[in-house]
Amino acid sequence: MTAQKGVALLSMLLVLAIVTTVTSNMLYNNRLEIQRSQVRALSAQAQEYAQSGIAWAEIWLQKTTYPQAQSMEIFQPDQGSLHVTISDEMAKFNLNNLRDASGNIDPAQLQIFQRLLISLQIDPALGINLGDWLDADISSAGYNSEDLGYENKQAYYAKGYRTANRPMAHSSELMLVKGFSPELYKRLQPSITALPNKTGININSASAKLLEVLIPGIDGIRMVAHRERAEGSPFLEVDSFLQHQLSAGLEIAADMLTTTSQYYRVTSEAGYRNQASNWQALLFRSEDLSNGKQSGWHIQRKWQQRLPFWVTQASVSNELEATDKGL
Repeated sequence: MTAQKGVALLSMLLVLAIVTTVTSNMLYNNRLEIQRSQVRALSAQAQEYAQSGIAWAEIWLQKTTYPQAQSMEIFQPDQGSLHVTISDEMAKFNLNNLRDASGNIDPAQLQIFQRLLISLQIDPALGINLGDWLDADISSAGYNSEDLGYENKQAYYAKGYRTANRPMAHSSELMLVKGFSPELYKRLQPSITALPNKTGININSASAKLLEVLIPGIDGIRMVAHRERAEGSPFLEVDSFLQHQLSAGLEIAADMLTTTSQYYRVTSEAGYRNQASNWQALLFRSEDLSNGKQSGWHIQRKWQQRLPFWVTQASVSNELEATDKGL
């Protein structure tokens, strides 16, 4: 009888232990789900702040006649923060300019890019590798810089890949091109971009270094100083720039230059109660001719992407600082 009572007691204790374990596990999972829901809600709010920063940039570009080369705004929304940076992408060299409408490499644009490489102490032969990456053919103009040269090249997502043979979607694609390391890309980043179509360089916002690369013989520092003294009165026509005393007589094709910009990159970094959300967008600005005359600006998002959490405002600020110094 005593033995039976002992077995019954042990059975009850076992059942109690099982129930306690299951209940504890349910409570633990419930707490985790509540925390996940809270984090998702906070992240969603941070993302809304970031998206509102891009929307603010669109409105700003609609209302601003001559946007500056770069502009940074800092806001303090409720329980959060918002940093919005706008950069003029046509103040940079468009990598897709190397490819013409027929899919061939433009020799004049290739020379400009090679001069940019030389100015940054980078081997100009890498420009030919970029040309092979962009052009439509599979004939290597450089050293094994078409498909065969990439068969065993290691990428972060695969071993071996092929050349794109098309325009770049984003300037970071340059790191896939033979010879271009992340370190070289970081050095080039303030001076390059990848836009959907062929573009000129805006002489009203380009850095001194880029002006000297674009127009051999020009004193870029003096030209930028003149431009800053005439702030609010930019060059309205390319011809007036070419006839300026600092650029008169220098050889440069007028179709490589422009006095206005259409592409702007917006970096919106938001925080809400210790949750961060960083986004970037490429905006295209065109004249609004809906009433038969220019009555404002129409803004279109060409792409947007969520940035990794390690891309901070400091990194964007460093890029702008490098642009300001003419690098």
